[in-house]
Amino acid sequence: MKRIKMKRSAQLEIGFCVIIASLTFLGLTQGWYFSPQTCTEDSLRGLYFDSEEKIAEVQVGNKRIYLYTNQEQDKIAVMGAQRKGFVYEPFGGFINIVMNLDEAYDLQMVENDGIYIAVIV
Repeated sequence: MKRIKMKRSAQLEIGFCVIIASLTFLGLTQGWYFSPQTCTEDSLRGLYFDSEEKIAEVQVGNKRIYLYTNQEQDKIAVMGAQRKGFVYEPFGGFINIVMNLDEAYDLQMVENDGIYIAVIV
């Protein structure tokens, strides 16, 4: 009897590990993100923008928008992530070539009837 319980316990543990491994594999291949910042940085890499530093961040409701600068410090990018259930998906995106290194940047987000506008100050 004790031997049967051990087998069932081991089978449950193996089954649980298989389910976790499958969900992890699906999450990585389907682009599931559990962090909004990871979501936006990965999306920027898809736009060939290598983010170096996060300059600003703003959150409204389930949406977050980030302002980044690149490695050469000559471009800025704005990218957002919104929460869908327990994962994040990217939205929006803007890359600008003009940047003045002597100025400080701030990010604000304005919402009007469900339309979100990112303003770089």
